[in-house]
Amino acid sequence: MTRRLSGWGLLVCAALLAACAGRTEPYRTAERPTEPTYASAVPSGGTAYSNESLADLFVQLTHGLENGTSRPALQRFERPVRIGLTGDGAQDYRAFTDTFVGQIARESNVDIATGPGPHNLIVRFVPGEEFTPNTNSQCIVVSGQPEWAEFLRAPDRYGFGLDVPLPINDPKVIHAQTKLSIFIPDTALPHQIRECLIEEITQALGPGNDLFGLGSTIFNDDNAHTWPTAIDFLMLRVLYDPRLVSGLDRTNTHALALAVLDEVNPVGRDAAPLPPIFQQKFLPWRNGVHDLVALNDTDLALSKARELARRAHQLAPESAYDCTSASQVAILASTAESSDLEEMLDLALARCQSAFGEGDIRIQSLRLLRAVNYNEGGRHRQAKDEIEAILPSLIAHGRDDEIATAKIIRLSAAYNLGDPNWDGDLLKEAEVWSAYAYGDDHQWTQRLRP
Repeated sequence: MTRRLSGWGLLVCAALLAACAGRTEPYRTAERPTEPTYASAVPSGGTAYSNESLADLFVQLTHGLENGTSRPALQRFERPVRIGLTGDGAQDYRAFTDTFVGQIARESNVDIATGPGPHNLIVRFVPGEEFTPNTNSQCIVVSGQPEWAEFLRAPDRYGFGLDVPLPINDPKVIHAQTKLSIFIPDTALPHQIRECLIEEITQALGPGNDLFGLGSTIFNDDNAHTWPTAIDFLMLRVLYDPRLVSGLDRTNTHALALAVLDEVNPVGRDAAPLPPIFQQKFLPWRNGVHDLVALNDTDLALSKARELARRAHQLAPESAYDCTSASQVAILASTAESSDLEEMLDLALARCQSAFGEGDIRIQSLRLLRAVNYNEGGRHRQAKDEIEAILPSLIAHGRDDEIATAKIIRLSAAYNLGDPNWDGDLLKEAEVWSAYAYGDDHQWTQRLRP
């Protein structure tokens, strides 16, 4: 698995292009501002789906590959997982990693912790100026534990290559995972680094596939969710149940997973199934979505995104694919300053509401983009009202970058509306959230200071 800047990962870049600018040194980190309801919706999503369909999902996540092929045997760590962090900036994220890893252990019964070696999972912070030319991904996972310079000399030796599955998804990998490494560019924005730590540590444990058709999960390549959901923690709990073991084939994996699910998820014994996932049918579409990120021509990317959206709507209307694709068009339409942006936003909102319902975090992300558009178009009252409506959900889902963006837009709207209190609490909240999401020394944070 590799975390890609796709789908909602493009949202803040569309709103605040400076946040994606190049850099040669790590950002200074800041403490997370106090918000009583922060991440209160995490884990989100329900597990009241049939255990049969959840067992099918488990097999797809553990045996399926993103490129549409499969690996023959179940893979996981067969000894306690011990995580080490190294490199410039690692110390700044150690406490965050400790807390998150502790959450995995509590929610999924996985024997996992940070601390002294020996480590079988190493997180390496590496020079961003050397990382970026080699991949379009935010971060990558490789087999083994090479130093960065060693990896660069022979990336194929560690299973890495552009547009090919990573080692944890590689059918040539022999059964049990023994040693893995996560590479993160040290110049990434702080919220991106935290997202990489969350997603890559979770998926390095074994469920390496990504399925666009899923909803409330981080095992979905649209990156809509930052934090693992109830389904994600359930998948990890099944994977690390003592009854499962590395090397199982698909048939035995399914049978044992179903037995575990019937025990730990009784609500799923007579429940409705998960929505269908069309991995093979949507493989060309998925590859097209990933390719959009590499295009430097925004107009060309928008044109290709429109075609992908038409294809998704034709193949699976009112589905997760339909929502993702329509949203991609709206995001790129914003970046390209397209004249039909509002129409595309309305369409994306309608399709995502049909797929997931009004309360889904994807809806709030699209409404944030609409607020940005309102503010840039001088409709400051509408922008402010939109932000006030969605902020509680963004905070509850722990969407750091979107919280910061929302507070900056709210501040701008208040200033333009002549609110005499704009330089009080509204300014301070925008400043501290910008520092946490983008960096204490990021230009947006600096601009918000007297």
